[in-house]
Amino acid sequence: MVSGSGNDTTARPDGPNVMPSRVGHYTVAEALGEGGFGRVFAGWDERLHREVALKFLLPRSSDGHDDRLLHEARLAAAARHPALVAVYDLVQVGHELVVVMERVRGSTLRRRMDEAPISFRETVSILRQTAEALASLHAQGMVHGDLKPANLMIESEGRVRVLDFGLAARIAEGGAARHSDAEAGSDAGVGTVGAGTGRATAARTVAGTPRFMAPERLRGGASSATGDVFALGVLGRDLLACEDTLEFDTDAAESGAGFDPDSQLPARRALDGLLKVMVEPDPGQRLGLMVEVLRVLTAIESGQISAPRLGAADGRAATTADRPAGKETPGIGPGRALELLTAAVLLGVLAWLGADVPAPAGEPPAAVVAAADIRQTIATAEALMLDFDRDGAAAQAVTALESLPADVRARASIAAMLALAYCLRYADDDRDPVWLARAEQHAEAALGADDQLAHAWVARAWTLEYRGDAEAAEAAYGTALSLDPNDPFALHGLGRLLRSRNRFEEAEQVVARGLAAHPNDRRFWDDLGTLRYRRADYIAAADAFRHSIALKPDSIYAYANLSAVLLRLGRDDEALSVIQQGLRIRPHSRLYNNLGTTLYARGRYEEAAAAFRAALSDGRGSPNDYLKWANLADALRWLPEREQEARAAYARALALLEPSLHTEQPDATRHGRAALYAARLGRRDEALRFLGQAQSVAGDDADFRFRAVLTSEALGDRESSLEHLEAAIELGYPQHLVESDPDLVLLRRDLRYHLIVSRSGS
Repeated sequence: MVSGSGNDTTARPDGPNVMPSRVGHYTVAEALGEGGFGRVFAGWDERLHREVALKFLLPRSSDGHDDRLLHEARLAAAARHPALVAVYDLVQVGHELVVVMERVRGSTLRRRMDEAPISFRETVSILRQTAEALASLHAQGMVHGDLKPANLMIESEGRVRVLDFGLAARIAEGGAARHSDAEAGSDAGVGTVGAGTGRATAARTVAGTPRFMAPERLRGGASSATGDVFALGVLGRDLLACEDTLEFDTDAAESGAGFDPDSQLPARRALDGLLKVMVEPDPGQRLGLMVEVLRVLTAIESGQISAPRLGAADGRAATTADRPAGKETPGIGPGRALELLTAAVLLGVLAWLGADVPAPAGEPPAAVVAAADIRQTIATAEALMLDFDRDGAAAQAVTALESLPADVRARASIAAMLALAYCLRYADDDRDPVWLARAEQHAEAALGADDQLAHAWVARAWTLEYRGDAEAAEAAYGTALSLDPNDPFALHGLGRLLRSRNRFEEAEQVVARGLAAHPNDRRFWDDLGTLRYRRADYIAAADAFRHSIALKPDSIYAYANLSAVLLRLGRDDEALSVIQQGLRIRPHSRLYNNLGTTLYARGRYEEAAAAFRAALSDGRGSPNDYLKWANLADALRWLPEREQEARAAYARALALLEPSLHTEQPDATRHGRAALYAARLGRRDEALRFLGQAQSVAGDDADFRFRAVLTSEALGDRESSLEHLEAAIELGYPQHLVESDPDLVLLRRDLRYHLIVSRSGS
């Protein structure tokens, strides 16, 4: 969104060192840095009360700069990863644009390298964090194009942030954005997108920093993902102070002379081998896939990799653990050993990706690259599916898998993965039946190709679950778990299914199995938190969601869930803070929805309606989510002259919900909500039918009971309202939410209400 200039915006005066004191509702403070065509200033957001950074164009050569800055801002705003600096807004200043960004505090890697040596351990951490951010960027179809020490900010706790999208481009655009930016000079010590402090040299025709540019870029080629790999390799060599050669004195290293005490020789050799293939001049010989770089760096950092060697007889890659004590490999000089080590590291990467790696001597490099391309695509799709709560992740996973050759897609494992990806696409708030039909087709194809594959049964279970056939889905999950008792997709799906059927004890056992097998899989912590929430154990739910956030700090669902729990606990201010933390990572419909819910609970109906509309918007929300339409209707009901809008929103919610109500097994949540919406629309018979169906399966569900209170009140049935209210309070529904609900004013005046509350011991 481009903000209008507003009456309080001062156009920037002429002159390179004069800036306005205000831009829209942002106050402009001290200068932070200067890039090739932009200056960055500290700022203060007077509406949201937070620090920001403001990027202005330099006054020189303004032709086309607005388009460049808009291009940069759009790419940076589209990029999704905690290490990538967030873009908040664009503001019009006269005839120019100003980018409003997250302000990052810390020191650039350039300054860190100038001030003191960096340990081997920290070097690996910096490279791994940067590779993780860039792999995510590449998976989203973008490249950075100007990676260098001045564009990496190290925060106080060691977290790496990637700055400056001035040269970034979408891969599909072929790196068309070529804007001038040079190696940084001084360091302001504060990082933002585009806050590098270097000045451009007017004579240069190829944009970027030559030292970190791949040879094909220096020859005028476009920015590319493999170019980012090359730049990271050069950066790694600089960090290891090995600019001219990666070979080192083995005897000195073994004795510890001149070797970083934090490192171990096998890890150092593995890193040297990795950097070697990252900086190959020929892009065809270069390890050009950032996801592979990330896997090796992760293994080195976690101590799971040792330097490969060559077996004396057949040249096979082997680890140092295979070598007999005191034996060396005969007949291999240092240079040749390093080349063979490089090949072994590459083969190790492909092995981790699941490729077949016998690799007979003389195999054409193209065959290895082709296999790596397939494995990288699969790995990217898997990562996107695990990142399901990021907007567009499911769609990107589908696109990646559909790009595979037909014979690859026909494999049982890939067909099953495609079925799961289609299910995620279907569940991504749109509920387009086309995606579910495709999921069913691929699930059946997977089973037809291999009915002993656990994932094939998981795919069938997911499709059956979304079709509403709970019993058949449960049976399919059971078959999957008999084939692989620890399959995370099966455990997650079965736990979700049991929870939806209010079989909480069984669901808890499944979640416990998932946590035991996969303690660092945040999905099971989300499952545990949701289960605790449904059982009104809000303190335990909050702990589980906080653990999920610790495992994945950009997990939007966990932020949304935690805010909902805090609202139940009456900690509204904390709930709002958590929502804002999530929104700083990226806009998401669930966060806007929970923001509206929190504002509604405070009686701020106009603001709540605005938040619900944001949750329904095309660009950042979920326009086909029935719950958000119903929430909007709830807020509109309490605004003057908005009753007709409210009724239309309830009707939209019920229409969106209606297709999922025709199942053999009623769903307490969906049928209960349908009853409430029908009651608000005055459809008494319909409301009673839905309410009865929901109650038949609701069991000990506090949320259902409270919705039944609202439905009964809307239908004028006070006796049923009181009965459901007593059950809801006994099941742990928060009394403060009952006290604050505007629909229950008349109920709270009933003497019997106070008797129920007093009996509850509250």
